[in-house]
Amino acid sequence: MKKLLLLCGVILAVLLPITVLGDEYENALIVLTFDEALTLALEDIPALMDLESRIEELEDEIYDLNESYRRIRWQVSSSMLDNMRRQMIELERRLESITLDRDIMTLRREQSLINALLNIINIALDIETAEASLVITAEQLRRAELLHRFGFASASEVRTAQARLTQEQMSFENHLIAQTSAQNNLNLLLGQHADVLIYVKFERELPELPEDLTNHIEALTAQAPNIRQMQFNVYRRSEDLERHLAAYRQRGERPPRDCETCEALQEAYDRAVLEQNIAIRGMEASLRTAYNNLEQLQTQEAAARLALAQAEENLQTAQTNLDLGRVTQFDIDIAEFAIFSAQQTIERILYMQWGMVLGLKNPVLL
Repeated sequence: MKKLLLLCGVILAVLLPITVLGDEYENALIVLTFDEALTLALEDIPALMDLESRIEELEDEIYDLNESYRRIRWQVSSSMLDNMRRQMIELERRLESITLDRDIMTLRREQSLINALLNIINIALDIETAEASLVITAEQLRRAELLHRFGFASASEVRTAQARLTQEQMSFENHLIAQTSAQNNLNLLLGQHADVLIYVKFERELPELPEDLTNHIEALTAQAPNIRQMQFNVYRRSEDLERHLAAYRQRGERPPRDCETCEALQEAYDRAVLEQNIAIRGMEASLRTAYNNLEQLQTQEAAARLALAQAEENLQTAQTNLDLGRVTQFDIDIAEFAIFSAQQTIERILYMQWGMVLGLKNPVLL
């Protein structure tokens, strides 16, 4: 595991502050915690900065309105106070809605960082696998050539082995190119120079299946930022309708049956409720699918661990046979490669599970 983390840039190391780098980027190294990397990823985003500015303005506006309310509440009519209270409620809702917009944008940026790290990790696994496979394939070619020399293998078998080795060499080179691209994408996301080598250290948190999936999904969906924003719209449409009907009640009247305004306000309210219900059902379905995928990954992990145990038994058998002269060192190498492949499979599955954590906690990302 430690070797893997060193390769993929997720290591435990002493933090090197960015300030020591100066203007010389060649071979520069930055080691960051995940939180520090996320802070960099959130810097200087115009849309996010605009939301922060609007949040500050609304907070100031709410503060001023509250101050005015306290000063004049004994001097003005109840209707004026009611109007001020309605203004405060609307401003607070607008503030919370914009705050939720900011939270959603922050979550999406965090997911982008996780995806960038996963890309680097998976490419590092690809490179490590390709390196080990190249050793095996090169030995297979050497053996084929040796057998061909003594007439135990055809020229076609040698060419096939050569082609396989060439193909794996090309694949290895492609992985190296992909690694450079993935590192550049991470640097771009964090606003760093392309020549800087960035390592991000983090603890791999794995998600778990909740005991009561239905209740868990319902509770999580109800608190999702976009669902809460839709609820604000439901409140507004309900209050618009109620204020219109209250005006008739204050005059001691009943709304006429053909009241077009009443019908329009009722339709607006019903539409807001329907849109929220549709969004809730869609999010619940997405969450259920995500948890099904997690369960499948956990099943794959269990199968991979069984394969690893079998590969380790096979290695022990091969070592015994080697001592007895029944197999060669190449057979040992093949058995060790099988163990390595099983370990790599487990690592990939674990990192896939880690990549799901943020989405399972924040279904707005699904």
